[in-house]
Amino acid sequence: MIIKSLKTENFRHLNIDELSFSTQVNIIVGPNGSGKTSILEALYFLSRTRSFRVTDSQKIVSFGQDLLRIFASIESDTQLMQIALEKNKQSIIAKKDGEFLHKKTELARLLPVLYLGPDTQMILLDSPKFRRRFLDWGLFHHHPTFLMHWAQYERALKQRNSALKQSLYDKVINSIDQELVIHGNALSLIRAEFTAQIFSAMEPFLKALLADKLDQELQWTMAFKQGYSDDLASALKHSRVPDRMAGFTRVGPHRADFSLKYNGQNVATALSRGQLKLASIALILAQAQLHQQKTLRPSILLVDDITAELDRNHREKLVASLLGLNAQLFISVLEYNEFPELAHIPKNIDKRVFVMDHGSCSNQSY
Repeated sequence: MIIKSLKTENFRHLNIDELSFSTQVNIIVGPNGSGKTSILEALYFLSRTRSFRVTDSQKIVSFGQDLLRIFASIESDTQLMQIALEKNKQSIIAKKDGEFLHKKTELARLLPVLYLGPDTQMILLDSPKFRRRFLDWGLFHHHPTFLMHWAQYERALKQRNSALKQSLYDKVINSIDQELVIHGNALSLIRAEFTAQIFSAMEPFLKALLADKLDQELQWTMAFKQGYSDDLASALKHSRVPDRMAGFTRVGPHRADFSLKYNGQNVATALSRGQLKLASIALILAQAQLHQQKTLRPSILLVDDITAELDRNHREKLVASLLGLNAQLFISVLEYNEFPELAHIPKNIDKRVFVMDHGSCSNQSY
């Protein structure tokens, strides 16, 4: 999918009549507070119906307004579609070519958006839920049975937690556990296989971005943690008494995680902050590459102000890696000159530069 154009109403302080984008590289320039990150945020919100900046999505509605609207033209296999999204205090309404989209997943499937930002390294440092979400994004887009197993597992998990809180009989929980085991085992298998695929795709990016910073003779490894020991049925049975006391299910695929190690140590302790950022970038680039390989369609990559802690050599390597993905790129920078590598993008690649000024945007030539 390619985003051809964007229009916003009451999205933060943006009110953009219409921006027409390049299918390849779009560079958004502006000082802090100018609205450049808000353009990326609007594209992200259009896909995922949540922000990468705040948890309370009401905060992205312009002050004093009741609702926001985002309009976009997207292209898939030469077919042009019109997407409209409206958010008010009660709900989010989305349409494609004037027809209501009843599930958020329909937007996500139309717009495979990935985000790289100043704190990208937090994916390797933060809560396991962010790493699960990362794995599940890829599986949602290209594994045929993932969404069914995930939805059925989540439904059964809610039922089990409710039964635990109500102290229902073991017979009830036994029945629920059967559903959890069927879909939980499938989820664990799918995620484990995908983790291996992600790591295989990630290794070339690790070497490209970190070759001069780390000893390449030392080994990178990635391990998937399914969220329980032994088999799931036994784990649920052995955990039932403490689960009853806690009032929730303490083991299962909803506790899954993965870890990246360098020379046998978790990267959180083995790498510097700058090295962690590069490793995290490699992880997300691997996700984008796998999406392209498995769906034969480009992803949409939002790259927000990530030049901090990257020297010229690594900016050059990053640009080369980004251009090699065949993704549609949206890159925000404070000043065009701060990222001179963008000025040397090959002329056969279509590049458009947008300059932000207090919420307004103009297309300029460089």
